Amino acid sequence: MVLGAVLTGCATGPGAEPVRPDAAAPPGSAGIATYRDDGSGMEALMTGTLVERDGCLYLETPGYAPDGGSAYWLPILPESTTRWDGTTLTLGDESHRVGDEVSLGGGVSSEPTSPYDLSGMEGIPDACSTEYAWLAGPPREPAAG
Repeated sequence: MVLGAVLTGCATGPGAEPVRPDAAAPPGSAGIATYRDDGSGMEALMTGTLVERDGCLYLETPGYAPDGGSAYWLPILPESTTRWDGTTLTLGDESHRVGDEVSLGGGVSSEPTSPYDLSGMEGIPDACSTEYAWLAGPPREPAAG
């Protein structure tokens, strides 16, 4: 399935100031990356721990980096179903906090191979690295029981 995404918007925690790349951001001021979704998306699964790093929210996946260390995936989240209040990330009807394990459907959209040219796009905070990026699909509807 092909996903046409227009990246827009940026949500940050209350009172967040611009983050210098060399400065540690205060807790709760991390930015999130979003895109305007059309309800369709890729469906691979990414599971990692939600962490704040360099002023952004990432999913940490231990052992994935080329050196055997952790990779920090920037989840690019659907704007219409995502809320971030500085402490709680709400994706559809699921809520997560920093330190929680999170699973997201979607697909790899990392630079420099991303077809979406993520660097500097509106919707992705400047402080956020797109070296490892995960374009998250919208939350799935619960199965009818």
